[in-house]
Amino acid sequence: MKLYAYAKINLSLYVIGLKDGMHLLDSIMLTCKDIKDTIIIKKSSIDSLKFSGCQTDKIDVNNNTVKKALGLFRKNTGIYTPLDIKVIKKIPIMAGLGGSSADAACLLRGLAKMFGLNIQNSSIQNAAKNTGSDVAYMLDRRAARVSGVGECVEYIDNNTKLYMLIAMDECISTKECFAVFDNLKLNFSDKVQNDMLEKALKDNNYSKVLKFIHNDLYTPAKIINPKIINTEVLLKKTNSDIVSMTGSGGAFFALTSKKSVLKDIYKSIKGKTKYIFKTDIF
Repeated sequence: MKLYAYAKINLSLYVIGLKDGMHLLDSIMLTCKDIKDTIIIKKSSIDSLKFSGCQTDKIDVNNNTVKKALGLFRKNTGIYTPLDIKVIKKIPIMAGLGGSSADAACLLRGLAKMFGLNIQNSSIQNAAKNTGSDVAYMLDRRAARVSGVGECVEYIDNNTKLYMLIAMDECISTKECFAVFDNLKLNFSDKVQNDMLEKALKDNNYSKVLKFIHNDLYTPAKIINPKIINTEVLLKKTNSDIVSMTGSGGAFFALTSKKSVLKDIYKSIKGKTKYIFKTDIF
């Protein structure tokens, strides 16, 4: 069975509080149609998990989200059939694109299909929520407003056509980014701006979408690794409508409403950044 694990971007990301030492977020997430890892799952006589492709030297084969999701699936369902799992990476690690979460969610979708379970089955949903913060959202490929520590997923209507150029040169640790956020004693945000962004997406009001794009983690990410702004500056020289960071970085997206402009942006920076992707949005 071959499946695809799609990257996500945070069109907005607000840190709205703390609970039990965990940061509470309010984020509008979209799925990238053309940035994806490949997951191949087969029944086997023994378990095997192998990674290949982009940045696999940074993946701990004994401690990763795919292995964790598999363990939780088995614990929740009682299904222990040995599996041969191959993960072919294209989504960069520590980019804010949710690659590891996408892989875990993809595995759970595949296992649900393989063993005749509905994706809404509590065993699958609980495994997703307990694997990682973005995994529950990434079980589907729809626009969503994600809150809490990632466990609250509310699918929203996105009637606005968006095209993105995503570029990255520097990695950022999510854990370190939140630590710096705390050390800076930055104020928590409210939900009003995200309410407006959600409405703008639904109403196909592109100009208002641009107005309410925001990321509370940009400042701490820039402090951790000031070099990330090189990618931002490069993208701002293009004819995109806005440039913003996704997740905790270090990937940035340049946004346009026109596919022809996206092609021009891609041509203008191709070869100037380590990772570059152009993508439609689900």
